[in-house]
Amino acid sequence: MSGTPASHDGGRPGLQELRAQVEHSREELGRTVAELAARTDVKARARRSATEAKHHMAARTGHAKEQVAATVASPRGKAVSFVAGATAVLVLVMLARRRWHR
Repeated sequence: MSGTPASHDGGRPGLQELRAQVEHSREELGRTVAELAARTDVKARARRSATEAKHHMAARTGHAKEQVAATVASPRGKAVSFVAGATAVLVLVMLARRRWHR
């Protein structure tokens, strides 16, 4: 006997077969870990994208508020400033909905 079990001895796998199985299991585990890491990365990217979109929309809203405030302060009157403000808010809402539905 050589000290290494062969696959034909009592139906037990040999040392080389066991090593091959271990290597195969390691490869599968490596692929599984890589897939899980990729999924996690996608979630992180989605969160970053959502945060960036929030900041972008907040900046746009702030700019629209400034424009409305400037219009209200102008001598044109409150009717014109109301229409301009309502239009700006409507445009911002439409842009936000379009961006979130993509």
